[in-house]
Amino acid sequence: MLRVSKNQFADLVNLIKADQVFLSWICKKSMHNLWIGDGGTLAKVTERVFTAILRLTPKYIRWPKVAERKQLVDQTFAELPHCLGYVDGCEIKLFEKPAKCHEVYFSRQRIYSVKLQVVCDRKLRIRNAVIGSPGSFHDSKVFKNSSIGRHREQYFAGEEWIAGDSAYPQSTFLVTPFRSNPFPE
Repeated sequence: MLRVSKNQFADLVNLIKADQVFLSWICKKSMHNLWIGDGGTLAKVTERVFTAILRLTPKYIRWPKVAERKQLVDQTFAELPHCLGYVDGCEIKLFEKPAKCHEVYFSRQRIYSVKLQVVCDRKLRIRNAVIGSPGSFHDSKVFKNSSIGRHREQYFAGEEWIAGDSAYPQSTFLVTPFRSNPFPE
């Protein structure tokens, strides 16, 4: 469960309260009605909140443009030449078993979940995020289905790359650790 402090919650409300999803003529009547002004259910409220938050994504999560990518490469060149960042995935546990196709959401961790994949830079700023693949999907499948995996030319130039763990497929733009040699010396 995601927990936030009262101040963090207030900051989040301030970020989303003016979103058009809350501005129906009924919602304008009072602050109380900001959330459930049309008599909606908890599901409607949740959908509105997530819609408003997702509309903020381009402001806070964006892939660096060419000039910023050059700065990132320059800052890490001595340690990891041409590296833009790091990718990893995790599972977000679902509260209950999905009503439809629940088998695909059952993960190897024996929970119902969806996958989250994040690319961050050296300062831990999130540069790309993908959420929603079923929990049974392997990280490599989530990556291959992501926009970065399908359209690398829109994200990388020249020798630029990102680092990933051994769950990801090795490529010219995704570098993973060397695997142990299975043959004895």
